[in-house]
Amino acid sequence: MPTLSAQEVKTHDWGGPARAFVPAGTPAGGVAQGRARLLGDTRGLTGATRVVTRADAALISRFRQAQYRRSPDLTLTDESVLLWDEGDDLGIVLAVRAQDGSFLSTMRAEPLRDTKHAARALDCQVPIADSVFPAMILGRGATREDCQHLGLNSLMRLHFLRFARQRGIRHVYGRVYGQAARTNLMRSIGYAFFRHPKGAEVSAGTAGAHSDLHVAVLDLEVHGETATGILEARASELLARFPLVDQLSSRGFTAGELPRTTHPRQVSQEAPRYSGAFASAI
Repeated sequence: MPTLSAQEVKTHDWGGPARAFVPAGTPAGGVAQGRARLLGDTRGLTGATRVVTRADAALISRFRQAQYRRSPDLTLTDESVLLWDEGDDLGIVLAVRAQDGSFLSTMRAEPLRDTKHAARALDCQVPIADSVFPAMILGRGATREDCQHLGLNSLMRLHFLRFARQRGIRHVYGRVYGQAARTNLMRSIGYAFFRHPKGAEVSAGTAGAHSDLHVAVLDLEVHGETATGILEARASELLARFPLVDQLSSRGFTAGELPRTTHPRQVSQEAPRYSGAFASAI
């Protein structure tokens, strides 16, 4: 059986890749077995879900960048697009953290003031005619590689949807790639998907997308109870293992609370206006 010399087996932590060294002479099959044990160990992780503030901006930025580097859906040429920005300050950033403080997963909820603001955030016109504002967009989701099977994305989505319903927010938006693993779950809880007008051509800082981009919209007035019910069942164990220990702030999620200049991204001049391209969900 072939053997491997000392090498690095990468796992992702809050500050970037952590490294575990495999001793010289380890059988090649032992690396796979060791990786399986590493992934299995995460099932016993416990910690908490917390609101992240600017004090941890650098850590969150590095965590996002480390996870997006291995994305099968797109390749970034400019990782600065993932840095903590104005949208993070205005919105709510959640992070699931282990007991040692390391980040396991994160997601951001950003308030949208009106149609123009939503168009800047989505990089296209809003795909539904009866948009109600303020609304919410979820994004900047990232999960440590060895924790992707745990359902932490669903846990944070549940907290945000509960919050949105409490605040009377009707529409929750997102930008999602067609092959992303979470799309099946999103469809099951009521999200409608619309092909983004740019297709696989995406925003600044992206070298290439490997599947089409979509705009996802969840109408909480219609699907809110079903959506939270499904997510509560899916995340029931995680709610106990990673309890939410901070109250979500309502800043920016109520009409009149948003400043007039909130989002740095500008709508592309080529982005089409509301048209038949967005006439129906797929």
